Amino acid sequence: MAAEEEDVWAKATKVADDLYEIRDTFFPQNADDKTSKLQHESDLALNLLDSIPAEQRKLPARRAAYEYLRGKILDVVPDYRKEAEDHLSKAVKLNPSLGDAWLCLGNCIWKKGDLTSAKNCFNLALSKSLLVILLCIVSGYLWSSEANLSVFELKISLLGISSADNQAEMVEESIQHAREAITLDVKDGNSWCKILQTCIML
Repeated sequence: MAAEEEDVWAKATKVADDLYEIRDTFFPQNADDKTSKLQHESDLALNLLDSIPAEQRKLPARRAAYEYLRGKILDVVPDYRKEAEDHLSKAVKLNPSLGDAWLCLGNCIWKKGDLTSAKNCFNLALSKSLLVILLCIVSGYLWSSEANLSVFELKISLLGISSADNQAEMVEESIQHAREAITLDVKDGNSWCKILQTCIML
């Protein structure tokens, strides 16, 4: 019985990870097709997660994992979802050491434009687990490409950064995170892309 329970949790975790694989690698000609696919797959993932008996989900050792997975699945779509934020917030309150939950929460909060809180979540995620992908994400959020200059300007205004010196500090911090990611995996193309992208904008 315990093996079956572990199997369901493992499947739910894999399905959540697969959703993000779709999000990051599936680029159809029509962007609506991607959103529809993500919505359909996330509904299936939520059904699988809900198939876990309530008494198992409420166990202290499992509750944080359940809240994290539910929030992560809900947050896979491009738009901000308060329900996703609520579940992810519960997850990090129940288990503050869940680095990926902090990362997901930061991503979720980022979508609603609360950039200061998002950055705090990313920094907490960094303190919990130093992952290459997280460093790339933090690097990317600290500095955006010219095509996303309006996002960068929004970040500047929300963070209260107005001087050129502070903007330069932000770029330097972005480069530092990208360099750390490269030292963890020199073959990771995404890390190199982030550092080159940032350097081009200097």
